[in-house]
Amino acid sequence: MTKIVGRVIDGVATAEVELIEWKECPVCAKPIRRRAHFCEFCEFCYSDDKFAAEQEAFAKREAEMKRQKSKADRD
Repeated sequence: MTKIVGRVIDGVATAEVELIEWKECPVCAKPIRRRAHFCEFCEFCYSDDKFAAEQEAFAKREAEMKRQKSKADRD
């Protein structure tokens, strides 16, 4: 889940993208922490390979969001 927060700075509305902190359990769809290996609701456990791939994908998405935000800030 990505959270977008709006702010007004010197009369100009901005949007800030916060880091991705939550993900959805693939079994029960409950929100769990991004770095969780285990869902406390349904007891689903990520394999090490799947977890590593997911964390890499999160990091790439966050890097892209930061690039877009810095580009928007410059424009």
